[in-house]
Amino acid sequence: MEDEHIAPIRPASTEAQRAVSQALEARLKGQGFERATVVADEDCDGTEVLYVDVYFTLTETPVDPHVVTELPQIVRKALEEVEETRYPLVRHHFDERQRVAGWR
Repeated sequence: MEDEHIAPIRPASTEAQRAVSQALEARLKGQGFERATVVADEDCDGTEVLYVDVYFTLTETPVDPHVVTELPQIVRKALEEVEETRYPLVRHHFDERQRVAGWR
């Protein structure tokens, strides 16, 4: 029997989506950034989180891995600016043929 007192998950706001997209676009210029989506859901422990999927197009220039490791901080800062408090789980999606700087 489902608990009727559990509140539904509050969807991500359009402001959160816009803030994340703009921050990533500004920081990832030249890295093949295509788009980002922000979806509210529960993680494996039942905690409300935001799943942020970041999509990249294939580029001739190898992707800088340091930029990729900065993605969670960029996203968190953008969400803080619109007063979004849920933790973002960032997932990146590259073309499987994408080269990475420093890798053979």
